[in-house]
Amino acid sequence: MDRGSKRRGRPLPGAHDDTNIKPILFNLEEALAVESLYRPNLLVIQNDIRPGEVTLKARDNAVRLLRFMKVWFDVPERAFFISVTYLDLFLQRTKVQEKYLKCVAFACFYLVTVTERLSLSILDIMSIAQNNFGKDDLNRMAGIIQTKLGLQGSSTEITTCADILKIYLQYFRCTTPTFTEKLNEDHLMKKLEVLMTDSNCAFFRPSALVFTLLRLEVDKNFSHTINNRSTSHLEDILSFVSALKELQKKSKLRTPELVKCSQLASKVLKQYGKPHPNTAHIRWTCIPDQYRMGPFSSNLGSIEEKTTEPVKERNVYLCQTNMYHT
Repeated sequence: MDRGSKRRGRPLPGAHDDTNIKPILFNLEEALAVESLYRPNLLVIQNDIRPGEVTLKARDNAVRLLRFMKVWFDVPERAFFISVTYLDLFLQRTKVQEKYLKCVAFACFYLVTVTERLSLSILDIMSIAQNNFGKDDLNRMAGIIQTKLGLQGSSTEITTCADILKIYLQYFRCTTPTFTEKLNEDHLMKKLEVLMTDSNCAFFRPSALVFTLLRLEVDKNFSHTINNRSTSHLEDILSFVSALKELQKKSKLRTPELVKCSQLASKVLKQYGKPHPNTAHIRWTCIPDQYRMGPFSSNLGSIEEKTTEPVKERNVYLCQTNMYHT
């Protein structure tokens, strides 16, 4: 049994039982021991780059595409984070022409549907590929990625940012349960997804990025408490800050690293929930062809559609326009 499987197979403790914090610390130690294996050096993408090759900006657009597919196919957030890990590791090890990047992103997502045993077929995934490549191309690219990343026959379970976030929250539920109740895990996951769409943030260790996200949430709550002149939750916040400092020691996170990560992450999250300048671009590049032409196109009847359900057509538009609102 590999280390990742052993870690995630361990029973989780109760939320208010401090005596059960040891299994959480064991899980944390195991996660931190392997996080460097799945932290690609994205700066390699910029080294000796030639015209037409993938840039960091193109990488970020590909991650947004993966996030769109995660929302469109309604798969667990873990599928998104593993897809991003596959993509970044592959781009680190292989120089890729930008014209093939979309096929690479789709292939990474397809590999995750297989390894995570999701109920999606390759035809389901190809249904939104806009005919930029065929099923054989996707299969061939998936095989190349498997070979480059050594995924064939591997039983190792990848540790993602999402895994570390869940372990951190389990730790806080034991140490500071009152304040931790105010932290919405789904909301934090969405913010973490947004941070991963920015290569500057994705460069940091998962533990540092997750820790920074939690620290920013504490700062926001603290500012809200001070502005409202409310002292009822101040003690809970201070207890949580104390637990954060202890967790920083256990995770061996250096202050300079966290300061730099906080500066970049706060800049990205300021755009969260606001209209994004790239929203229109995302809508037109990701939207399936059968919806892209609009309801008044005279050629719409010649396109083979999988469904005529009007709600689906509306949802794909909303999914794109609200990419930074979810």
